Amino acid sequence: MVAMFFCDVDRALRELSVGRARSPSLGLQLLPVGLGAAVRHSNAVFVPGRDELVAAQEAQLAAPSEAAAMLAEAGLPSPVARWDEEHIPLFSCMRLVRRRPDGTRFSPLFMSSEDAKEAIAAAARSSAAAQGGSDLQMDCTSLPKLLALPLPARRRFRVVPPTRSMLYLQGQGRQVTPK
Repeated sequence: MVAMFFCDVDRALRELSVGRARSPSLGLQLLPVGLGAAVRHSNAVFVPGRDELVAAQEAQLAAPSEAAAMLAEAGLPSPVARWDEEHIPLFSCMRLVRRRPDGTRFSPLFMSSEDAKEAIAAAARSSAAAQGGSDLQMDCTSLPKLLALPLPARRRFRVVPPTRSMLYLQGQGRQVTPK
C-alpha cells in the first residue's frame, strides 16, 4: 500500500473529493502527519503544492542560455533545479533566525512560499528600522537535497508547516473552499 503525503491542504482536499467520488466505499480521509514521520515512511509518495513548485522554479537563478548550452555540450547538468512532482521545495532565508522557548536558535524552513515571504518581509521591516536597511532574500532547496547535506552541529533547522494546513487542522479551515 502506498501512502500519499500532500504538502498542500488545498490540493489534498481536492484529491480527497475526487477519490471519494470515484471510490465511496473506501472511506478515504485526511490524516495529519508530520514531515519527519512522512519521510521515514518506506512507501511514501510526496505531493507538493503546485503554487510551491512555481515559486521554487521562480526562486532559482536561471542559467544564461549560453552557459546552459555549454554545460549540456560538456555532459554536465544545469545548475538550475527542475521543480516537478518529485521535489518538495523548502523556502528559507539563512539569515532569518528564531528562538525556541528553551532559548535555542533555529533557522525556519517554510513549506509555504507565502509564509516564507511574509516572515522575511517582517524581518526586513524590523531590520530596516533597526539598522537602516536590509538585504534578506528567500532561498529555496528541495527536501532530498537538504537531507543529504552535511550540516554543522551548531546549525539547527525547523520545518514550518503551511499556515493554511495548520488553520485546517485547528478547525478554522474546514469552511474554506480549496484554492
